[in-house]
Amino acid sequence: MKHRDLVVIVLLHLNVMLRSVVTRPAELDSLIGNFRHFRMEAFNLLNETVSDEQNLRLLKQSGKVQRFVRKKTPCPLNNTKSAQTPESVHKLRPGDIDVIAGIGDSLTAGVGLLATNVMHVSLEHRGIAVTAGGKGSWRKYLTLPNMLKNFNPNLTGYATETSLTLHNESHLNVGETASMSEDMPYMTRVVIKRMMEDDRIDIKKHWKMVTFMIGPNDFCSQICFENDFQKTLDKHRKELRQVLATLKQNLPRTIVNLIPPPMQI
Repeated sequence: MKHRDLVVIVLLHLNVMLRSVVTRPAELDSLIGNFRHFRMEAFNLLNETVSDEQNLRLLKQSGKVQRFVRKKTPCPLNNTKSAQTPESVHKLRPGDIDVIAGIGDSLTAGVGLLATNVMHVSLEHRGIAVTAGGKGSWRKYLTLPNMLKNFNPNLTGYATETSLTLHNESHLNVGETASMSEDMPYMTRVVIKRMMEDDRIDIKKHWKMVTFMIGPNDFCSQICFENDFQKTLDKHRKELRQVLATLKQNLPRTIVNLIPPPMQI
């Protein structure tokens, strides 16, 4: 393996390692800030040399991505949007969802989705990530936002391009590589702030869907540093309850889509 390939692998796990060796919050914030700046520079440099469309052709030839779908919409669109905006989530229909957001780790960020070599794994293709990517349409990229756009073409919030969370193209897809449960409160605050600052979003009127897909780094990495495995589970539960309370207090008309992390027993 070449040295540059090793660098990519180390970057993906550095965030987890920092948490394990640094105990003071201020020192940790400084290190993560420097790490993020370094990733930003490396991302911009690499992204200039990689073409999504060029990679996509290679991936299509290998059968790793879907072919363009030319068939009609796979389901009828009748009665999929309420005549009047529902007051209760129990009456919500697909077309009633106006805003979509994603919180999670590398899966939400779309890390390496169009990678054809190890170097490309450091790119975050969040525009085609399944939970909060809305690039193109379902005919080309089958994602949750692209499916919902069938029912509400005015849907907003999804990421549109290969980008980091610091880029405007990430929109409300705030997934971060190597994130863990303890990052959920911060990412939730970022989502709320971005929604409140977006002129297209009416916090009180619009229905919002926030998808959480996070936890594998807790249960596959961080848990190895705990003497009591139950502590990791309890911590995950506590932080999840915290973010749900934060959403309830700040975002009316919000449906939470919680995807449990895969676990092997």
